This record gives sequence, C-alpha cells and structure tokens, in this order.
Amino acid sequence: MDVFNSIYEVRYTFYLKFNYNRGGELNQIILKNIRIPEEASKFIASCVLMGLSWFHQEKDLPYKTLKPEKVVFDED
Repeated sequence: MDVFNSIYEVRYTFYLKFNYNRGGELNQIILKNIRIPEEASKFIASCVLMGLSWFHQEKDLPYKTLKPEKVVFDED
C-alpha cells in the first residue's frame, strides 16, 4: 500500500500528502491512557524507525520533528 499521495517542495520546505488513516494518532492513545502491549510497542517503534530510515537513506531528507501526533495508524 502506498502511503503517500505525493511530495511537494516549496522553496526549502517539503510537504507530504498522506492517505487518510482511520486508526487515529499515537497521541490520542497516549492521552486516553490506553496501555499498548509490549509486542505492539516494539512493532510501532520498529515501523517508525524504518520510516525515518527511508527518509534519511532513500530520499536524503532529515526528519527532525517527530511527535506522537505525527504517528498515525490504519484501522487494523
């Protein structure tokens, strides 16, 4: 599944257009104090690291503003 619809560059800023994700944001889960099982936490962390690696290695773009509200889930 392709997550990005497109990447736009305006001057020195890149804008990423994502597909809609119905599962919500990691920030919502944290604010609701929902416990995430350890295995799921490891999976989420590895997915985030793989995404950051893709930005740095494949696209040569530093990603420095990672926040829980920028980690989104699909409905599964």
